[in-house]
Amino acid sequence: MEKIFNDLIDLKAYLDKYCVGNITTWKDRILLESVHDEEFCKFVLSIFNKLEKDDSSDNLNEIFKAIRIVANKYINEYNITNDLIAKYEYLLKIERYFGIIEQIDELSIISENTYKNLIEKYGYSKIQQIDKDNPSKLTNTILCDFKKYNDDEINKYIVLKHWQDEQNIYSKQIFDTKLKMYLIEEDVYDKYLKNINVKTTIRKKFELYKMFNLPYIDIDLLSKYYLIGFLNEFKCFVGGKGYGLAILNCYSQIPKTYLISYATKNIKLDFLNNSTTYAVRSSADCEDGSKHSFAGMFDSFLDVPKDLVFDKIQKVFNSKNNSKVKEYLKSIKISEPNMNVIIQEYINPDKAGVWLSNSINSGIYELVNGVGENLVSGKIVPTTHNFSEKDKLACFFVNLQKEIGFPCDFEFCIKDNKTTMLQCRPVTTVIKTKITTEEGLGASSGIIDGEVLFLESPAQMENNNENNSISNKILVTYATDPNWLPIILKSKGIVTLFGGYLCHTAIISRELNIPCVVGVNKEVFNKIIKSEKIKIDGSKGKIEILE
Repeated sequence: MEKIFNDLIDLKAYLDKYCVGNITTWKDRILLESVHDEEFCKFVLSIFNKLEKDDSSDNLNEIFKAIRIVANKYINEYNITNDLIAKYEYLLKIERYFGIIEQIDELSIISENTYKNLIEKYGYSKIQQIDKDNPSKLTNTILCDFKKYNDDEINKYIVLKHWQDEQNIYSKQIFDTKLKMYLIEEDVYDKYLKNINVKTTIRKKFELYKMFNLPYIDIDLLSKYYLIGFLNEFKCFVGGKGYGLAILNCYSQIPKTYLISYATKNIKLDFLNNSTTYAVRSSADCEDGSKHSFAGMFDSFLDVPKDLVFDKIQKVFNSKNNSKVKEYLKSIKISEPNMNVIIQEYINPDKAGVWLSNSINSGIYELVNGVGENLVSGKIVPTTHNFSEKDKLACFFVNLQKEIGFPCDFEFCIKDNKTTMLQCRPVTTVIKTKITTEEGLGASSGIIDGEVLFLESPAQMENNNENNSISNKILVTYATDPNWLPIILKSKGIVTLFGGYLCHTAIISRELNIPCVVGVNKEVFNKIIKSEKIKIDGSKGKIEILE
């Protein structure tokens, strides 16, 4: 875990440990405030550290008083400003400290165990007597009037009870009367939040509002959202690739990465510099998910100089409207996607590859020299490696997906013997076989026989009046890319001369459940293209010539 995230991780662990019940309002708000304010995060951590060492009644009361003092410092700032957004942000600062007290006082293992221990030790009648001897502050009793008991568990119960009253009074006198909290929140909602079409809390909508008004989104921010459990709600605004990179950034090395959301209001690229080139990549909300990868469907650009980045961003945004995307969307019956764009510092790699998980403990990876496009395009047969405990790279991928918590596809590159992660997505379809040494690589399971349709390019079918007959045939070609999609969608099976388990042909075939064999032996391939009918086994990579 990167050091910049350690405090946030520790805080979430404390809150998970201390918080009880199904009400997570204050816990969520504390975490959200900690995403943006490292000092606040450290402050809350210090409170839990103190409680770990000493949760006596005196210490608990002193902690609550100290929290209240900090909260009250922001009231003057709130009163001075006339800016509605600034006013609301000060209000949230005051509220977050109120929330810490509320969480500990009523929704924590401290309050729960204190009450439970008293019941077990003395019975409910003793609690009633304590309440009678120490009436609510709402009946004008103050803490210094409380009777001290020899049992600090009773004293702690009294402190907790007192602060419940303090919270009730503070809410009415400060939030409702003095700060007019609900009126401010209504104004903010009406002017800035009501058009954010997401079913979530006002507080989270305000978080989205702030994110949309950033000129760009640093991947570190998205990683923090992921670590506190909020990124899934925001996923449509960052896309599949952005979501995966936010996860990778928590557990591994990735290039410096930024994201432009489709909801970003004013794009400014002041992080670019002349000495660096960039990768500009798509991150649609339908892309790189657990069901569909959209492999190669949208535009992406590598090694882009500073002065061309903005132009490439616009091209990526517009690529959601290309014909192959529309046809694929129609075939899988989903609506038009929202397009977001990833900008990464470009690495010119010595090698690039893809890992595909078979399970949380195993998988396959493929390597090619140069950039990953050489692998995904299917124009090169990569070297393929099964998981082995002696293979350090394979072990790294297994350990990484264990940290993430689910089987993954990874894209990565290697430069000067250093592995950098480029992409992470849930496995769309598990490869059921290992490396095969028969006619080719079994890339998508299923056994099918049919007539051979040998094509060198998709253009050969454009003026063919027998397009409907494709469905009765097995497509045989050298390699495919997204331009082949209309033909792939109508094919019974696919055979390619080039490619590996993780090329475009293989990925799309698995997602569409079309039997597929790739990386076919050249001698076998030359026989196939002269044949009329073949039978393929997409699990074993076996091809049988029937006629």
